[in-house]
Amino acid sequence: MKLLLALTSLFLVSCNVVQVINDGETEVNFKSLNRNLEDGIYGFWRFEEAASTNRMDDFTGIVLTDTGGVASVSGISGMAADCSTGSSGSGLLESSSSFYKAADESYSLSFWVKLQSNPSGGLQETITEFTDLNIGLHDSDFQGDSPDLVLGLGGSPYIWNDVTDFSTPQWTHFALIIHSGGENVDLFINGSHRGSVAGSGYSINSNVHSVCSDMGGTRPLNGAIDSLGIWNRLLNPDEVWDLYSGNNLLD
Repeated sequence: MKLLLALTSLFLVSCNVVQVINDGETEVNFKSLNRNLEDGIYGFWRFEEAASTNRMDDFTGIVLTDTGGVASVSGISGMAADCSTGSSGSGLLESSSSFYKAADESYSLSFWVKLQSNPSGGLQETITEFTDLNIGLHDSDFQGDSPDLVLGLGGSPYIWNDVTDFSTPQWTHFALIIHSGGENVDLFINGSHRGSVAGSGYSINSNVHSVCSDMGGTRPLNGAIDSLGIWNRLLNPDEVWDLYSGNNLLD
């Protein structure tokens, strides 16, 4: 009996439990968590560490050094990094790990963001940046409305207008699927496809990775970030949904 209980407990830990009410009876269905998301990871940062400490990627060992005193806050899953608390003049969270991509290579990024308010004044708030690659939110039309998401790749910006309203602070999930160095880029918000843009392939040659701000610290994110993931491959829509819904082993 004890062995049976132990095996049952182990099974429940490794699976999602979904209860379905059907004609007054409860059925229990088991769904395995998505393990494929571990494939092709460049890095995945949970930001579970204490405030003003380095943040570690548990899969490839890349450390984001805290250069600006970034606080920790409650995140979408566990803790998150509160970028708004860091001092200026640095990348806030920064690593020197190499990120090289040829113009014909594909990759993906996923992250949760919670802003304190919508950006204003046209100043971009940077989420993450490599040399020749940056992602940020800003009010490009100076209207004070919902921000635009900007992917800068080799000096060519890809812009999605008025993506999500942050006038009431809320956690929002973004995924960017970058085909062949930016020849085509898909945007997903909260698990749903929000459109594609076409450009031209561009290589990346970077040995600096900044999070919470640009590398100079002049465009910090006025909010928090959680579960930042980068993959050396294309994520498919099901994988994006699993990242949004929490049906994964990474969080």
